[in-house]
Amino acid sequence: MSLWKVILITLLVLLAGCNNIGPSHTATSTELTQNTENAEDRATPSTQNRDSTSTPKQGPDSAQNPFRKSVVTVAINNTANSSNDFVYSASRAITYWNNHIGKYGDYTVEFELEANATEPDLVLHYGRVIDCPNPEFSGCSPIPPQGYQFEEVPVLEIQHDREANWRWDRNNVIHEMGHLLGLNHSDPPLWIMSTAGRGNDRPIRNVGNKEFAWRDPDLTVHINTTALNDSESKIGRQQSLEVINQSHPDGPSLTPVNSSYRADIEIRFTKNTPSGVSVWGRNVDSDRGCEYLIRGIVFVSGENISSQKTVIRRGISYALDPPESSPIAKCE
Repeated sequence: MSLWKVILITLLVLLAGCNNIGPSHTATSTELTQNTENAEDRATPSTQNRDSTSTPKQGPDSAQNPFRKSVVTVAINNTANSSNDFVYSASRAITYWNNHIGKYGDYTVEFELEANATEPDLVLHYGRVIDCPNPEFSGCSPIPPQGYQFEEVPVLEIQHDREANWRWDRNNVIHEMGHLLGLNHSDPPLWIMSTAGRGNDRPIRNVGNKEFAWRDPDLTVHINTTALNDSESKIGRQQSLEVINQSHPDGPSLTPVNSSYRADIEIRFTKNTPSGVSVWGRNVDSDRGCEYLIRGIVFVSGENISSQKTVIRRGISYALDPPESSPIAKCE
C-alpha cells in the first residue's frame, strides 16, 4: 500500500484576510480618528514601510507614547469559557514585543503581564464574541495617532477559535499589539503584520520550497490517546515517544507536552477517521501559498495500534516539512 493510501493528507486551511484571522492573523483595527487604516493597507511596502533605524524611539513622556508611562500593565479578560491557556499565549506575545519593540515600535514601553490586575493600563479580551466594527473580524486594536493619549484603558480584542493552539493565539496577540504600537499592515515585521494574501508584493519562498517550514526550531508535540483504551493508549504513547525522541538531523527539536493547546504538532489517535495529516499555515505575501506553518495534527487510526509507528513517523515528517507539491499551496 502506498504512503498516500496509508496517510490521507487532509489540509484544513482557513481563508485569510481581514475578515478571518484564523491561521493568517490579519486583523483590522479600531480607529481613534477619522483616518481609516484601509488607505494604508492599500499602500505597497515599497512606499509605506518605514526604516526602523531612522526614527529615534520616543520615551515615556513623549507625545508619541499614548500611555505616557514606561511600564504598561496588561490584564486579561477571558470570557471564552475555554480550557485554552490564553495567559501562556499572551505572555509569549508580550515577551516578543519586549524584545523587539525598540526595533519596530513607534515608541518604547515595557509590557508587564498581570492577568488579574485591577488597575491595568491595557486589557486583552479573549472571547468567543468580541467587540469589533465587523462581526467577521477575528481581532481588532486601536492604532493611536501621534499625540494621542489614552483617556480610557484600551482593549485589544482577540477571538477564541476552537482550532487554535498557543502559537495561533500568540501570533494574533502579537499582530494586534503591533497595531497598538503604531504599525499597519505594510510595516515590518511583515511575517506577522502583513495582510494575508494581500501583503508583501515581493514573493517569499513558500512552504515546501525552503529548508524548514516553521519559524521556530523548537517545537512541542502532544500525544492524544483519549480515543483508546488503557492498553492501546500505552502502546500508542510508547510508539509516539520513540518517534519524537529519534534524532532529526538538521531538523527541529521536538519536546512532548501534556496539553493539546500548547502543542505545535498533535499526534491524535482516532477510532472513526483514517490516518492523515492536517496543517495550518500563514500567507505573508501576495500569492496563494503559505510561507510558514503554525499548527499540525497527525491523525493515527486506532486499528492495529501496535503497527502504527511507521504512520506516526511519516505523519510527523510531513507536518514538519510538507513537500513542494503539497496542496498547502491552497493556503490563503
